[in-house]
Amino acid sequence: MKSRRLSLLCLILVLCGSGRAAAQSASTGQITGTVRDPSGAVLPEALVVVKSPTGLIREVRTDEAGRYVVPLLPPGAYRLEISRAGFKTHVLEDITVRITETTVANVNLETGELAETITVEAEEPLLQADRPTTGRVIIHEGQHLEFRAEFFNAFNIVNFANPGSDIATPATFGIITQTSTSPRLVQFALRYSF
Repeated sequence: MKSRRLSLLCLILVLCGSGRAAAQSASTGQITGTVRDPSGAVLPEALVVVKSPTGLIREVRTDEAGRYVVPLLPPGAYRLEISRAGFKTHVLEDITVRITETTVANVNLETGELAETITVEAEEPLLQADRPTTGRVIIHEGQHLEFRAEFFNAFNIVNFANPGSDIATPATFGIITQTSTSPRLVQFALRYSF
């Protein structure tokens, strides 16, 4: 009975845990920041383009407070290009995104032509002390779910033992009081390999 409950619990856990959250994940990070002009005023509607060496490109615009958020980025190094009409394009190289961490990249755009570009090499902090989050890298090389059911004496065929042969106990003499095989037995097993 105990093994049946354990098997059922394992099955429920596997089925419930197989879905993934569509929002922020424990295997991604994000880049956020504020875009300002040289006087320190926020710049709404600035275009922020995030590019990775693998070809991933995400574009967002700053909100009315000059803030932007680029969520669900796989860990790695990114290039940010921030531009707005009447300002020079600002480029940040090697912005590192780590699992479950928020990388902050605040930018001050300089006035000038849109064709002018300023490139800045990013220096990342060694420790992100503003959040107590942790993450994990999940590498799925292969997963295997095996369900097994074993039926013993499935048809419940009873093999009777010899009848009682002790003449001294007339209450059981000639009566079959036990079976030589066990009754029907069903066992379930669930194995999850990863």
